[in-house]
Amino acid sequence: MRRRRRGGHGVSRWRWGVPARLTARRESGRRYGQGGGPHRAAYTLAVLARAGIGTDHLDGNTRLCTSTAAEALKESFGCDGQPGSYDDIDHADVIALFGHNLAETQSAQWMRILDRLAGGDPPRLVCVDPRPTKVARRATVHLAPRVGTNLALLNALLHEVVRAGRVDTAYIAAHTVGFDELKARVAPCTPEWAEGVCDVPAARIREAAEILGTADRLLSTVLQGVHQSHQATAAAVQVNNLHLIRGMLGRPGAGVLQENGQPTAQITRGCGANGDLPGFRNWQNDEHVADLARVWNVDPKTIPHYGPPTHALQMFRYAEQGSLRMLWISGTNPAVSLPEPSRIRSVLAQERLFVVVQDLFPTETAQLADVVLRALHRGEQDLATELASVAERHAAEHEIHHVALDLAAWSREHVERLERAARAHGPDFAGADQDGSASGSLATPTVRTAGTRGCGPEPGLLLLHDLRDLHLMATENSLYWEMLAQVARATRDDRALDLASDCRPRTLRQIRWTNTMIKTLSPQALSIL
Repeated sequence: MRRRRRGGHGVSRWRWGVPARLTARRESGRRYGQGGGPHRAAYTLAVLARAGIGTDHLDGNTRLCTSTAAEALKESFGCDGQPGSYDDIDHADVIALFGHNLAETQSAQWMRILDRLAGGDPPRLVCVDPRPTKVARRATVHLAPRVGTNLALLNALLHEVVRAGRVDTAYIAAHTVGFDELKARVAPCTPEWAEGVCDVPAARIREAAEILGTADRLLSTVLQGVHQSHQATAAAVQVNNLHLIRGMLGRPGAGVLQENGQPTAQITRGCGANGDLPGFRNWQNDEHVADLARVWNVDPKTIPHYGPPTHALQMFRYAEQGSLRMLWISGTNPAVSLPEPSRIRSVLAQERLFVVVQDLFPTETAQLADVVLRALHRGEQDLATELASVAERHAAEHEIHHVALDLAAWSREHVERLERAARAHGPDFAGADQDGSASGSLATPTVRTAGTRGCGPEPGLLLLHDLRDLHLMATENSLYWEMLAQVARATRDDRALDLASDCRPRTLRQIRWTNTMIKTLSPQALSIL
């Protein structure tokens, strides 16, 4: 049922942190990246791949954890956007949690539910979880199915809702297709049948179906207990179907949330870095593609939409077969994380495949790369060098000179700490280029003349351009510090988290200073013009 749509080789010679300029052919290049980055970085990658290179070979490592949520939402609603909001918690009279231990995974939202339960109009809770969790102990009805039987249980719940006639026929007729097929599929799935499959008493299944079927405002949440289980996408779709047949969408308290392991996983998908088009646009909808082309100021034909986006495993198959000749892997370690790692490593080791890895640490994937780009390390090096250059170019501006030198010292310290952290993660970290010189040395700042800026000899305009460059560089570094902090939290790497926690606030101060100076100097620059 769907909502109706409206239209080894071990590389013998490589250097850690080699700058490179890469040109990817439209038919042969692809990018596979991490799913824990900020939304601005994810969106930029989507623009680069779609409007710049013009490739549909783009995916994120959210493929490993949230693909069930994405596919279930696209199957039911035609896009990957969530048809619900956390604010629905405050309005729902029934909250159903399917494989979602909210008390442990999203404690802030669990506190909102506890507030509701302690109030004058508490919602009824339905918990589907084989474990006696905190959520289960507070639930009105707790269904504890045998592991791997979520789909059978959901089929029985739908059977009971349909049998009792608790469906919104007007909503179904106006907004859905496939109800008759759904009704026929769940007709034999009685609570007694489900009891034999799921080991959940038939009476309890009927009690839960009664609550779900009589709700005025139903909110459902779904997480890894469903998403990482047997027949996961089919089970997640059945939760969507429960809302579709009851018309429980599009108003306060009525919605479904196919949750993610971390918020940035949804960001990766919403911004288009997992292959889908940004803003939850559907590649099969020509109006969506035309609107995105208008936003990006490109021809709609530039944006690949002749077929579904290429997912990560398919891209590795293309590389294995030789039709894909270049991989850009950013912030993820597929040599370890993808299924069949020995096969993935053999693909990455092919001589005919050019592999670029963008990562701070010497991961197993980085060991197989032709070029490794240390994004944050290089960014801090470049910022330190540029700050020193600005201090020298504008020595007559005493405040600019001294502050820029202080900020450059911060970035140099960041570089040193990053190098120590990377060495601690493995012996293959190379702190120097092969010729023995320091990689990205900060000893001699690059001094440029005003002419290289193309803005004439006016010192006010030159300083304004310099500050804008510094602002952009510091902002990019801040995004990478944020990514490092998120990865550190996810992997419980206290050393990396301490590093990010110490360094990112200083990067934010660099941003604030450049922003303040830009605002101060802009009126002066306008008066010069």
